[in-house]
Amino acid sequence: MQFPLRSSKPVALVGGGRLKEADFSHATRIAEFLVAADGGAAAALACGRVPDAVIGDLDSLEESDVSLIPSQRLFRVAEQETTDFCKCVTHVQAPLYIAVGFTGGRLDHELANFNVLARFAAKSIILVGESEICFALRTSFEIDLPPKTLFSLFPFTDVSGTGRGLKWPFDRMKFSPAGRIGTSNEAIGGPVELEFSVPGMLAIMPRQLLDQVAEAILDRNFAATD
Repeated sequence: MQFPLRSSKPVALVGGGRLKEADFSHATRIAEFLVAADGGAAAALACGRVPDAVIGDLDSLEESDVSLIPSQRLFRVAEQETTDFCKCVTHVQAPLYIAVGFTGGRLDHELANFNVLARFAAKSIILVGESEICFALRTSFEIDLPPKTLFSLFPFTDVSGTGRGLKWPFDRMKFSPAGRIGTSNEAIGGPVELEFSVPGMLAIMPRQLLDQVAEAILDRNFAATD
């Protein structure tokens, strides 16, 4: 297995945060290839799956867990400037990442993970939380949603944009992490169409829409390569 890793199909990422086995199973149904972020390997093993790769500084793994993972699947990245989640994203190339076990732990770690979503918006990462999913938007996004579906927006950079198909639509509105945000919006039913000046806006939607969002992102990504 060559490093950095490359996959033409979606990849599941598992971290060492709070993890429901149902979320792990869902993520690994969407994405067959499983990458653990350091201590996330223990969570994967607890769910009955040996990760296809483990990436990080490997300081959070017990020897008993390491012994269960083939040595050629362990990739140590020693630098301490980035999180293990960031290391996984930068050392694995894939059209989509489904990330579980990266929320519900320490607040600073959780904020750092949202930072990764915004910094690597082009990577198409869906972060799965307890009841919502979160992902970074590029400069456009479109999806069909039932009426009253939660559709919150939170900017991680200064960005202006237009949103249609929402209870509170907006046109060339300016957003900022220290100014106007777009939380607690919802779909009116039908197409939701968004356009932004730059990447960096995070979208938050109900957890049960994971499959639909993943499909919308993959359709967009594959269309862009045609």
